[in-house]
This record gives sequence, C-alpha cells and structure tokens, in this order.
Amino acid sequence: MNTFVNGIGRVGLGLMVMHWMFASVSDAKLTGPELLEAAVAIWTFERTDRNEENDPFVKDVSGNGHDAVMLNKPALVEGKFGKAVEFNAGRKNYLEVPHHEDFDLDEAISISVWVKRPPRLQALDTAPYFILEKGGEWQHGRPTFGIALHKVFNNMFYFWYKGGYQGVNGIKDDQWHHYVVVAKDRERDAAMYIDGELKEVEHLDGQRVIALEPSPGRALHIGAALPERFDSWTNNTIDDLAIFNVALSPADVERLGKGVDNSIFAVSPLGKLATTWAILKQSR
Repeated sequence: MNTFVNGIGRVGLGLMVMHWMFASVSDAKLTGPELLEAAVAIWTFERTDRNEENDPFVKDVSGNGHDAVMLNKPALVEGKFGKAVEFNAGRKNYLEVPHHEDFDLDEAISISVWVKRPPRLQALDTAPYFILEKGGEWQHGRPTFGIALHKVFNNMFYFWYKGGYQGVNGIKDDQWHHYVVVAKDRERDAAMYIDGELKEVEHLDGQRVIALEPSPGRALHIGAALPERFDSWTNNTIDDLAIFNVALSPADVERLGKGVDNSIFAVSPLGKLATTWAILKQSR
C-alpha cells in the first residue's frame, strides 16, 4: 500500500514539475533577436521602393523578402510609430504579397498590428475593416487565415481560419489600438488581445476548432479581402504589422505593444537601425 501511495506521490510531483516547465515556457519572454527569428514578415510602412516592374512596394523588414506591392495607390501617412499605410475603400487600394512557403503556417500563428479605423457613421454599414487575409474569407471552406475589425458584434475583433472564425468585443473609437491574435492548430480557442489585454472569445461561427492549413498559390493581402466581394475594401490605417510562426506569450504581446523598433530591433540601449538584424538574418 505504501509503495502504491509513494508511486502516486512521485507521479503527482512529476506532473507538477511538468506543469511548471510548460507554464514557464509559455510565459517566457522572447528577446528581440528571438522575435525576429520567429517572424515570417514585418511591415513597418516607413517608406516605399520600386521593384523591377516599377511597382511601388513596402519592404518586409524581417529580412525574409516578403515585400508588399502597393495596388491602387494606398497612402503612407503619419502612424502610431513613424509612418503607416492608409486605405481608401472607394479607391479599392490594398497591398499584395506573393505566396511563399513561409506562410504555410499549419501549427501556430501569431499576428500583431496597430490599427486606427474611422467611426461607423451609418447603422446599415456592416462591412468589416479587413486588416490581413490569405486564402480568402472563411465561408468558402478553403485553407485560409486572416484578421479584421467589424462594425457589428460590439465592434468585434476577429480571426478566421478554414471553415470558421472567433471574435472578441472590440473598441468603437477611432484611435490607435494594438491587436494581437495567437492561435494553434486543433485548439479550441485563440488568444486575442487588445492593447495588451487578453479578451474572452464571445463571437464565433462555423468550425469550432481552429484549422490551420497551407493555402499554396494564394497571395496574402493587407487592407482587403479577395477575391473581390461587396465588402472587400476598407478604410483602415495600419502600422507595425507582423506575422510570427510561433505562439507568442503574454509577455511577448506586451513587448510588441511598444512598437516593432523598440521590441525587436532595439538591440542595445542606444538602439540600432531597423534593418540591422534583418540584414544579419539575410546574410546567414
């Protein structure tokens, strides 16, 4: 009997240690270089360049080369941190990033962004404010992921995946706010943050369990949801948009709320140029 009890005690102690280890890992704060290593793409919208086809684009400062081509002339304006990109629904402007296997995020994904949206002026206006999308909207049943703000469901901030979406109550004002989603494949709930605060999932439809699947051949869009539909276009202003291939911890989310330059690229008290770590990463 004592042997059995002692065995149970050892098992219980082992489970406690494992719980402590996993909790420590999930709450661990990544360093700037570690965040950069986990970054799939980072767009800070500080300036535009032109590619070989003479198309204007915004550089991916992660060093991974996922530059975003500017279509129908979205504007660079004053943002939360330096410049930001402003979209005009009437002009149907957006940014497009070609497909790459780096976006085949079938285990975990985290998206961080600062957004400023105009207030809802008409009660019948129910079009979402799209932030980022790859693979189309969730209703089509294709592999996809994306985030947006809505004008209904308490100004919902929501994340979608193949066959479903999850959302949290949002903010109605037209000021800058920090939005983050952290999702793992086959888990029931995404972690969704607004201004560093974890929000309860209160709105959902379609498939309840998160399904992350690659969408090869389909471009990623910023500021729109394509293929075109009646509500594809938006009036968002977006700054410091980043995609990561890991599940960020609450400490990471808090860090990113200070801005990409401060959280990732400021590798010394004096700071560095925003491209320093990206150049080092590209050269490896």
